[in-house]
Amino acid sequence: MKITEIMRKMVLVDSQDSLERVILKMIQEDVNSVWVVNEDDKLVWNIDIVTLMKAIVPDYVGNRDASLAGFVTLEMFHNFIAENKDKKVQDFMLQNSKVLRVDSSAMDAAVTVTEWRQSRIPVLDENDIPVWVITRQSIKLMLWKLLWEDISHI
Repeated sequence: MKITEIMRKMVLVDSQDSLERVILKMIQEDVNSVWVVNEDDKLVWNIDIVTLMKAIVPDYVGNRDASLAGFVTLEMFHNFIAENKDKKVQDFMLQNSKVLRVDSSAMDAAVTVTEWRQSRIPVLDENDIPVWVITRQSIKLMLWKLLWEDISHI
């Protein structure tokens, strides 16, 4: 099985986009993560909901002592968001990890998920341009297809 059977549309943002633009794009596209590209359309990496929150919530509230979160009012949280809305993607995105190619196999995807512990895997074309993504849903679909599909012809 080739991963082309399970790939999903990749939603891209530019590394110069703002946090505000990323949130809007995620809402418009109804996705939980977006992929960051540079000025040459090369993959830089991605942003998910956790990454967004880490870009917004100050370290003294979220990363060191979770009990402090109880002291943050809605107005303070709103201010955290407003203060960071213009922050550039390149300043808070996750860093690059493992990628697959369009001609990769289902086993390549399975190994990437387990070895690299990635639940989202970008798929690049022959020019290293990001074109698709393997998601958790894709992996479930792959498992289902392999479980119930007649693979004798493969």
